[in-house]
Amino acid sequence: MLVRLKGSIMRMSFLDSAGSLLPSAFEPWYEPNVTADGEERDKIRKRRPVSVSPSSSQELNESQFAVVCSEKQAKVLSLPSQTCIYKHSITETSFILRADVVQMNQGVCVACFCANGHIMTLR
Repeated sequence: MLVRLKGSIMRMSFLDSAGSLLPSAFEPWYEPNVTADGEERDKIRKRRPVSVSPSSSQELNESQFAVVCSEKQAKVLSLPSQTCIYKHSITETSFILRADVVQMNQGVCVACFCANGHIMTLR
């Protein structure tokens, strides 16, 4: 998949066909009973894969969505066709320091913290 955006990519997330946030394919792994020294500390920092099983409503032919947010733009792409279904230029006067896709009560939105101190949400 090739996506062109202005600025560096800040966040990329995936949604299922209903618009719900899909879990990440990894999670941080911490071993609470291991002392953090040398080689063992490196093992603690590594991430392990998480098995994500599709729900019964998900099938291979259903579409999913990719949400990609850069310092200046956000796009929603339909998968597997990779067509852009939503594009938004976030700001012209500033840039995004941090972005995240969050689950809200009425759906998913992109929350962005801008360098000028503003917080923007795109739904």
